[in-house]
Amino acid sequence: MAHPSAAPSAPRNLLVIGGIGLGDPGRCLLRTFLAQAEQRGCRIHMTDQKMFVDLAPTEVTSRFASLHVLDFTDTAHCVEWATRQHHEGPGFDMVVTARDDAQPTTAAIAEALGLPYNSPASIETTQNKDRCRAALAEAGLPQPAWRLCRDVDDALAFTEGTAGPWVVKPRDGTGSRAVRRADDRAALVAAVGLLDAADRPFLVEELVVGPEYSAEGLFLHGEPVVVALTAKTTTEPPLFVELGHVVPAPLPEDTAAAARTAVERAVRAVGLTFGLFHAEFWLTENGPVLGELHCRPGGDYISMLVEAAHPGFQYFGALFDAFADPAFRPDLAADGAAAVAFLTAPAGTVVEVSGWEQARAGEALLHAHLARSPGDTVPELRSSMDRCGAVVVRAATSEQARAAADARAGLVRITTTADAPAEAPLPVH
Repeated sequence: MAHPSAAPSAPRNLLVIGGIGLGDPGRCLLRTFLAQAEQRGCRIHMTDQKMFVDLAPTEVTSRFASLHVLDFTDTAHCVEWATRQHHEGPGFDMVVTARDDAQPTTAAIAEALGLPYNSPASIETTQNKDRCRAALAEAGLPQPAWRLCRDVDDALAFTEGTAGPWVVKPRDGTGSRAVRRADDRAALVAAVGLLDAADRPFLVEELVVGPEYSAEGLFLHGEPVVVALTAKTTTEPPLFVELGHVVPAPLPEDTAAAARTAVERAVRAVGLTFGLFHAEFWLTENGPVLGELHCRPGGDYISMLVEAAHPGFQYFGALFDAFADPAFRPDLAADGAAAVAFLTAPAGTVVEVSGWEQARAGEALLHAHLARSPGDTVPELRSSMDRCGAVVVRAATSEQARAAADARAGLVRITTTADAPAEAPLPVH
């Protein structure tokens, strides 16, 4: 379906909460959002915290109709500000965010202005892992045994009635942060001890055994539609840091259909009705088991992979077009595949980077980003923030895309003081 340059009833003025960010995947997502909004004649009213606004590049900020410093963690102030702007300014047709931590404020603004969005209650359910698990179980969707724990005694009490291994995780949070596997009670005690005070109370769950996937979709006229399934590669236990993704996930059609159905049931069960969604799940011998649900597009370049594998589909464009036309249905035909592989290195100071130019050469490359250079510090790999870069490629099949991304990533050697010879000199800047 052709994408309109401007639709009379398109969302003319878009309010974006917390939309700048600094990470490379976020910058890529913002560029895509701006391009697809501009194609439809939309005006972007961007807000973010001061640190992000101050560091935003001019070539990006020049494309906004307006830019405001707004702390999305102060919901009451944001609602008051948005209400005043709405009535005194141009008036907003839609409010959106791609940040998990800005979801409560975005929902509150939409409710106050009478704009389409997910309800504050549904946002609260998705952002509290225990409430989400309870809602999914009530809807009849398989869930692992879990408990919301205050301390290590609660966690140990949970082990008495469940079979390990277990997973310890914050009640909220993203990017695999502070998620740890515990194979026995001693490991469980250690995992709980590593949690920050801000991560309490916390969840302990039985480990779900099976490969991990995610579903990428959007709501069309109130109904959820899964556009693509993503296969994931993660680090070995006890941590679960994502090292790669491929779209579409190479699954038999009946398995993929069962996963799509389960995810669409799940997002309805937690009360979501609007926008984009990203749902994590595992495939077990008994079928899909749902994990976390997010009312935003997937991170880690997943939106780029989805659009590359579905050349007629635009993630944000479909959202805007559905707003403009009650009969709109996007082109979801798949043609090819895409994959991302993330770069890692031993913890230490970067001494040398080699192979980067070779890794980013060639027509099949969609995107490449190197996040570390000589002199930079590489922390121990505990979350997605600790990775060192990424390469994104397109290919004819999922298997070819995954192999090509892994091969390019394998060309890059990031030498740190942890694996460099002791006498290796640091580079001169």
